[in-house]
Amino acid sequence: QMKKLFDHFSKKYEFEKRLIEEYESQHYKDLLFLAGYFENKELGEKSFRKLKNKAIRNYIHYYASKYKIFRKAISII
Repeated sequence: QMKKLFDHFSKKYEFEKRLIEEYESQHYKDLLFLAGYFENKELGEKSFRKLKNKAIRNYIHYYASKYKIFRKAISII
């Protein structure tokens, strides 16, 4: 819902492209974290594809969304 709200106001007030890209990047990173936490494969795949610059933690969250054993191994550490 926040993404829809942000999109509405970014069109209405013509936000800078840099601000829009920064918000979308953070939005998809947050979704990827939640996908890893709740083991949601589809959301993890979608969010991971939308990210342009991928850090190691993004790969960790992505694999945690796909593999339950990977998520459990990471949670132990």
